[in-house]
Amino acid sequence: MKSSILIVPLLFCGSALAANILVLLPLPFTSHVLTFKPLFIELAKKGHNVTYIGALSLPETQNLHQTLVKNSTIDELLEKLVAALRETDQWGFLSYFWHFGSQLIDIMLDHPAFQNLIYDESSHFDVIITEPYFLHEPLVAFGQKFNAPVIGIFPLSPTIWGSYLSGNPMPFSYVPSYKTPFTDHMNLNERIQNTLIQLYEFIGTKYYYLPKQEEVVRNKMKFKGSENLPPLQSMLKNVSLHLIDYHFSSGYNRPFENNILQVGGLNLARAKIEPLDKELSDLMDKSKGVIYFSMGSHVKTSELGEDAVREIVKAFAQLSDYQVFMKWDGDFQPLGLPPNVKISKWFPQPSVLGHPKTKVMIGHGGLHGIMECIHHGVPFLGIPQFSDQESNTRFVVSSGFGLRVGKDELTS
Repeated sequence: MKSSILIVPLLFCGSALAANILVLLPLPFTSHVLTFKPLFIELAKKGHNVTYIGALSLPETQNLHQTLVKNSTIDELLEKLVAALRETDQWGFLSYFWHFGSQLIDIMLDHPAFQNLIYDESSHFDVIITEPYFLHEPLVAFGQKFNAPVIGIFPLSPTIWGSYLSGNPMPFSYVPSYKTPFTDHMNLNERIQNTLIQLYEFIGTKYYYLPKQEEVVRNKMKFKGSENLPPLQSMLKNVSLHLIDYHFSSGYNRPFENNILQVGGLNLARAKIEPLDKELSDLMDKSKGVIYFSMGSHVKTSELGEDAVREIVKAFAQLSDYQVFMKWDGDFQPLGLPPNVKISKWFPQPSVLGHPKTKVMIGHGGLHGIMECIHHGVPFLGIPQFSDQESNTRFVVSSGFGLRVGKDELTS
């Protein structure tokens, strides 16, 4: 009888097996990793064994084993890429991207962490997570080495190349490239331009960039059995699942197949809004409202130029009833700051945007800043600088929750 009493509760117990998960994100793209950090941490908290090799550190968590990889040459190449983003049009940037992009992971694979992984014959992984369609392409070969499925993450909605590899449709007639300023309501001329840039990107990636990454695989991925690796394009097409940093509320409607999951805003779902410190709280409470100005992590405010900064500060001076929090990191100090403007290298952005007195955010049009504004119901004023920021800001305008000012149109 006693044994029966002990057995009955066991019938209601579930069982779970922990997985060995390998996360490979060695290139230092802060915004690319931001959304997915909670995923890696939660997997570790759930008891899965997460091995993370990356350039950006994650919070210390049980079952999360981190190896940080740094390389000064990669930092220099990325600075050249960012400079190219600012100085060239979309056609010129793609040429820079293809030229420099294939060098990045080639250099990183010489890091001891990756050399150990390449020659490791004792470890076992159940799944590999990486960014297969943005500069990390050769890393999908680890899926073959460890006989593990690959899950891809992507910082945007799929590009034409990512759509092709994942089997996802991308109608040029109403899905604009993020490299263009077009919305989903394009006229004939815009559709032609959109088609041309998409085809240019596809052809250049397939016939110029991908062969360079194929060489990296053959030259650097020298593990046991690597001589039997399939072509890189085949391995990329074999990625099992795609998690994209995109949400229908922050981008244009477009079709998605079942192997693509929208997880944009994942980092906001459980984000804890910390109380503001007394100084900031007092400034907000005694003001009519708050204007928050931040150009993100990749743009120094001073890079707008002294003339533009002067006009912005003059505009803020005319709004003396409003408190302005201005994120400032630059090579010169803005002159003539009015009493209602507080500058700092850092502000607790979630706490500021979550405050009921925040009236508007002014920023460069990065996807995460826009998502946070949507999440907190704060209007957005965009001053786009490069990459997808123009496209993101045009979406804000077309959706009716913000405005756009060109970086060459700034006046007080």
